[in-house]
Amino acid sequence: ETFTASFEELRSFRFSNPATWEDEIRFVEVLDTIQKRHKDIPEIVAKGCKGLRSQLQRYYGDGWYSHPDSREIQRVLEQFFLNRTGVRFLCGQQLNLHNQVRDGDTISKTFGLVDLEVRPRELMESAIETVQRVALHS
Repeated sequence: ETFTASFEELRSFRFSNPATWEDEIRFVEVLDTIQKRHKDIPEIVAKGCKGLRSQLQRYYGDGWYSHPDSREIQRVLEQFFLNRTGVRFLCGQQLNLHNQVRDGDTISKTFGLVDLEVRPRELMESAIETVQRVALHS
């Protein structure tokens, strides 16, 4: 129901570029509504996964995680969350660009969500250090 409603709202726009500022505002409002509507999806999916894991463990025993069904479920979940991440980034980018234009922000160091001064190597090194620190404390 959540995904169907969002899909129908997006299909209601019959343009690739807003013809007027009012069209742009209406589109941004729809994107914002969709993001809010979908904010609980990861928690819902996680609860479903927990239940499924319990069922698989009951059915297959301790070796459930190496069963082909388990690998297929993992593949589907990875694809779902990868797609979700991409869609959320695109929505966030549009919303942030809209706000920059609306606010007349012409000197920002960002272009929507994109940091124009980012140093990818430093970002990756920082992420690696964080993951290592979290892994050591788990």
